[in-house]
Amino acid sequence: MHKLVHFQNMRILSMSAEGTYHRVFDACIPKWLNQAGAKDEFVRLEDVGIHGNMHEMFLDRNSDEVIKFIDGWLRKNINNKAASGTR
Repeated sequence: MHKLVHFQNMRILSMSAEGTYHRVFDACIPKWLNQAGAKDEFVRLEDVGIHGNMHEMFLDRNSDEVIKFIDGWLRKNINNKAASGTR
């Protein structure tokens, strides 16, 4: 398996919603990225208590819940130094 060396220290969040039209293959890219050396966490929104979303989650009525989840994931998984742009 080819390794994606520039992705090896990168944390990635991939999400899938219940109403998306490509639900059946949403987990494929995260699996491939992980095999290639990345650290991709795949989350089905209903598994974290967020229900009823479609593909474009930011247009749904509960988009604030989705953003809150993403913000929490970023705060927990992304290095503060990298996020602020300092080295």
